[in-house]
Amino acid sequence: MKVFLRFMAVFLAVILSAALFAQSDALPERELRLEDCLKYGLSSHPKVKIAESTLEVQKASVMSADGVYDISLSGGLSYSADGKDRPVSGSSSSLSESLSFSKKIFDPKSDLQKKAVREGLTSANHQFDSTMID
Repeated sequence: MKVFLRFMAVFLAVILSAALFAQSDALPERELRLEDCLKYGLSSHPKVKIAESTLEVQKASVMSADGVYDISLSGGLSYSADGKDRPVSGSSSSLSESLSFSKKIFDPKSDLQKKAVREGLTSANHQFDSTMID
């Protein structure tokens, strides 16, 4: 039984190595330039992906912080009725609508937050550059 298992293991190893050898011959040979290798390495490195994600998050934070001074619009509609299903002399109903615009003119807290977010973006840019160099 042991001889049979050894024979099967050797047989499978030979078949797998022959298949791999045949597959490597089927692929066209292509010379890779240093630039291609660097692009591939940088596009698939986990630290570079993390640095890119951090940079994108900071960019989104800057856009969000810049939106503090944008015009905001809100509206509402309300209807209420008292009484029975049919209108009777004692029933009442009311309808109210509202629409409002608002815009911040000055907010020191938001200004400090915008400054902090921009500093975070600068830091993320430097961290990304450092990661690319490493």
